Amino acid sequence: KQPSTPGLITGPVNVCEYVGPSGSLATYTVGSDPTITDYVWSLPAGATDVSGQGTAQISFRYPVGYTGGSISVTAGNGCGVSTPRVLRVSTLSPG
Repeated sequence: KQPSTPGLITGPVNVCEYVGPSGSLATYTVGSDPTITDYVWSLPAGATDVSGQGTAQISFRYPVGYTGGSISVTAGNGCGVSTPRVLRVSTLSPG
């Protein structure tokens, strides 16, 4: 059967320290599910140093000038693709 929507995405939602080439790597994870064969992450245009596409965990740096938006992930198997799980992120200053 078609895979269910992935679980909640865990990872940083305030992405200030993950922007640009000198930023830290932001890592996001969803719970893995044995019925899912592929995870497809949608990342901001210009994201760099991406690793983990296709798996339940992805790491990357946000592009220079990024101010916020969302990332999402869909789960896939031989029967189709789930609805996306979305996480809103922004560059709020810590306060």
